[in-house]
Amino acid sequence: MRVRRNKAGDETRAAILGSAIAVILDHGIAGLTLQEVARRAGVKYGNLTHHYPSRDALVTAVLNALEAQYLERFRAFAASIGDHEGSPVAHLLDWLFDDAVTAQTAGIFLELWACSTRDARIAARAHCLYDQAIEACITALGVSRHQAAAQPLRDALYFLGTIVEGSSALFAAQTRDPAIYAAFRRDALAVVRPLIEQRLAQARESMTN
Repeated sequence: MRVRRNKAGDETRAAILGSAIAVILDHGIAGLTLQEVARRAGVKYGNLTHHYPSRDALVTAVLNALEAQYLERFRAFAASIGDHEGSPVAHLLDWLFDDAVTAQTAGIFLELWACSTRDARIAARAHCLYDQAIEACITALGVSRHQAAAQPLRDALYFLGTIVEGSSALFAAQTRDPAIYAAFRRDALAVVRPLIEQRLAQARESMTN
């Protein structure tokens, strides 16, 4: 039996979640209040609590939406890696480093990691998102993530993740000399690209043996 969805309700929930993410970017998760989200979304407080009866319910819905949004973006990109000329690893690294310093990605992920030190639920969701993104990357690079040979590649991608997170923390504000970020990006690529390409080659070789 198909469940009929209320289009107006879907639009209201989307507006509420979009406003909640905007509040998080401006004030952090600690500054998220139902009143401010309702004001920004242009809905009555009672309408908001009809969909999300508590702050915890809204935070959970925001985490669900962010996970779906970023995984959809990452999987779509990962699936297109093979369509580009040149090294798929180089293309992946360029995309990750460019995205890491955007205001939304840096703002959201740095806030999630900051809250993770105090909230085990948020920590678990943040780690789950990273785990899924890395598995999607391994699959997109043509490696079976279930084979033992994929583990060294997986380890290298987690190493890459820490470097990418560092670029968000240091350079996302775009207030520093661009030459500093250019030098960091150059050196980071010089370190991680050969490592990931080597691990990828080893994993692919293992699959053919």
